[in-house]
Amino acid sequence: MTQGDGGLHDFITLDCITIAAAWKIRNLDWRSIGEQEHWFSETVLLRVRRSKLALVLHASRRPEKGGSWIAFRLNHIKGQAPTIDAREQVFASYISLGGVDVPVHKFILTGLRHVGVQLRKLSFLVGLRGRKAEIKATLELAAAGASEARNLVVYDVGQGSAVGLVDAVGHPCLFFDLGWPTSFNAKSRPLDPPNLFVGDACAHCTVRKAPVILSHWDFDHWAYAVANDNYNFGKKASTMTLKPAAVDRIWIVPRPPALKKNGKGLGPTHLRLLSSLKQRIVWPNALKSVRFGAGVITRTDPAVLPDDRNNQSLVWFVMRRSEPRRAVLLAGDVSYPKARWPLPKPNLHGLVASHHGADVTDPPKRSGAFAKLAISVGDPNVYGHPRLLGLLEHAAAGWGQGKCTYTRTVWPPASPMKTGAVLLTLDASAPTTFSCSCLIPGNMGTTQ
Repeated sequence: MTQGDGGLHDFITLDCITIAAAWKIRNLDWRSIGEQEHWFSETVLLRVRRSKLALVLHASRRPEKGGSWIAFRLNHIKGQAPTIDAREQVFASYISLGGVDVPVHKFILTGLRHVGVQLRKLSFLVGLRGRKAEIKATLELAAAGASEARNLVVYDVGQGSAVGLVDAVGHPCLFFDLGWPTSFNAKSRPLDPPNLFVGDACAHCTVRKAPVILSHWDFDHWAYAVANDNYNFGKKASTMTLKPAAVDRIWIVPRPPALKKNGKGLGPTHLRLLSSLKQRIVWPNALKSVRFGAGVITRTDPAVLPDDRNNQSLVWFVMRRSEPRRAVLLAGDVSYPKARWPLPKPNLHGLVASHHGADVTDPPKRSGAFAKLAISVGDPNVYGHPRLLGLLEHAAAGWGQGKCTYTRTVWPPASPMKTGAVLLTLDASAPTTFSCSCLIPGNMGTTQ
C-alpha cells in the first residue's frame, strides 16, 4: 500500500504485507480477525522514489493517492546491485520504527503492477466502533488525576510527537500521541530518551497506565510503542516487537473516512499495531467532539480531504473546568484551518506547533502574557523542520520563536542526561519543576 507521508519531496513509503498473508485475511473484518492476528506479522515498510515508482508503473495519477495498492517481487541487495533493466526496477530501503538502530537494508522491486483494493474491511476498521460514553468515561477518569494547572509536557522524542497531561508531581495521566522517529530520521533520536512509562510502577503515581489519544496514524506519532524491529530474510517481513507497557493501555484512535469518500484507509503496519492493542476504542467519524474535565477533543471533518491523513485527525483543546475560555491546543499534524474549534471559541495560552514546525499557514493567535509555543522536532531531520515559513507564520500570530525540543540541557543539574522537554501550563503561578524522584532516571523532567 502506498503512503504519501513517509518521505521528503520525491520519496514515498510503501506499507507492505506479504501476498500470502493478504490473501488469508483479505475478506475479514475486525469481528472475525481472532486467531488470524499472526498474519499481521508479515508486514514491512519500504522507502522508494515516487517518480521512479510512477515511471515503472506507468501510472496515470500519483501512485499514493487514495491508498492505492501494488504488487511486486522483493529482492534483497547483497553487495553490489545486480544489473536489471532500469525500466523494470525500483530501488528501496528498509524503514525501521524501533528504538535500536538496525542495518540499512537495500532492495530491488521488480514485476511491479497495480492490484485491486486489498484488506478493504480491515483497512477501514469495519467491526470496530467506539461509543461517546465510553470515550468520555475513559477521558474523565484519566483527567481526574491531573493537576488543576493542566500542566502539559511536550517530551523530547526527536522527530516525532508525544505529549503528556501530568499530575502534580509530574506523572503522565493522559498521553496525546506516543511518537518516535522512523529510521530515516534516526539521527534526531535523543541520546537520553524518556521512559514515558516510568510512572506505571511508581507508588506516588495517581494514574496507572495513562491512556493514549492518537491524533492520527503517521508512524512518528505512535512508533514509541515499538521496542525494536529488523528485517526477517526468511519471511521477507519485519520482526517488529511492541512494548507490552504501550499496548496494554487504552488507546483512543481515529477511524479513517470510508472508502466511498476516497479515504486512504490504514496500511498493514497500522493494522499490526491495532491488532496488538488490548484496549482499543475507535473514535466514530460522526462524533464531532467530546468535552471532559481536561478540555475538549474534536475530530476534523471526515468529508474534507479524506485521503490526507494529517487532516483526518483528533485535536485536543486542553482546558480547566473553571476557565473554559482558556486553552492549550495540541494539533498533531493538522492544517490549522481544518481544526474543529469548540464553542465558545477559547483563547490560546499555549500551542504545540502543528506538523513539527512545517510550512503551515494561518496559525491561531496567541493570548496571554505567559503563553508559549512548543515545537516537537528533532535535529537533524530529513524534512528540514522547523521551516522558516512556519516560524514566520507563528511569529506573526504573536507566538515568537517558540521552544524546540531539540534544544537540550541537563535535568536536574546533577543528572548525566539531557532533555529538551517543554512545559506548557494554564497557570502561570504553577510550579515549573516536578517532585517525584522516579522522573529523574526516566528523564521525564522539563528544561524549557
